[in-house]
Amino acid sequence: LLIGYPADNRRKDFILMSQFKWKDLIALNSKTTSYLSPLSCLTHIDVNAFFAQVEQIRCHYTAEDPIVCVQWSSIIAVSYAAREYGVSRMDSIHDALKKCDKLVPIHTAVFRKGEDFWQYHDGCGPWVTEEDNKEKLNPENYKVSLDPYRRESRKILKIFHEWCDLVEKASVDEVFLDLGRKCFTMLMLDEEIKGFDSLRKQFVHGDYDIDDLLPPIPRELDIEFEGYVYNPENRPLFEDWDDIIFCLNSMLTQRIRDAIQTELGYTTSCGISRTK
Repeated sequence: LLIGYPADNRRKDFILMSQFKWKDLIALNSKTTSYLSPLSCLTHIDVNAFFAQVEQIRCHYTAEDPIVCVQWSSIIAVSYAAREYGVSRMDSIHDALKKCDKLVPIHTAVFRKGEDFWQYHDGCGPWVTEEDNKEKLNPENYKVSLDPYRRESRKILKIFHEWCDLVEKASVDEVFLDLGRKCFTMLMLDEEIKGFDSLRKQFVHGDYDIDDLLPPIPRELDIEFEGYVYNPENRPLFEDWDDIIFCLNSMLTQRIRDAIQTELGYTTSCGISRTK
């Protein structure tokens, strides 16, 4: 996700005032304006080696098994375990098997010629050498079906929608999420998030003008980033409210990823930023 140095590396001196305004923060609470705010917080999540993971879970393998998803003789997805052996999508399945004798190739589901339903024919891929294997898959008699992956994609997308009110599907296995409303709610209402009482009271009582600058961030914070921060200049972890929002975003993103793994078994990669 985003972090590069310890959570206790915080700015010790007192910040007189924020560079952001109340309207920047309040904009996060609107689906139509949140991405325009300088405090915007967007997340990109994609499933790791999606097609390979689908087959790994379907066939009850583990993340340590070197699995590749195959279409005829071409590899269309390589698990992280298989990548450790130097296997890539540029390899044919025959070349990949030479690199890793433990490789587990799994062919996509297919439609048989003349049939209107797809099914798996495990153990019948083009790499099978038995001459008498009449079920050996070939493009002359079968057509690849991507329906199993679309089905799993819908399951994952359902979880995204349960967590986020603004989801943009980028492909079958990746999305962009605008977590502005969630971050705003965490900051203003979540009792588990401590240290922001002053800001919350000021907001509830309307003791501000939207063009006023936000107050300085609290000096003592009880929140920590999830993931890894890209921070080549090694600046203090929390300097202003954009850092607070990013931290809350990282916490939310991790919860979403955990939900996907707990409910469906899929691991993901992600990043958070101001823009897509």
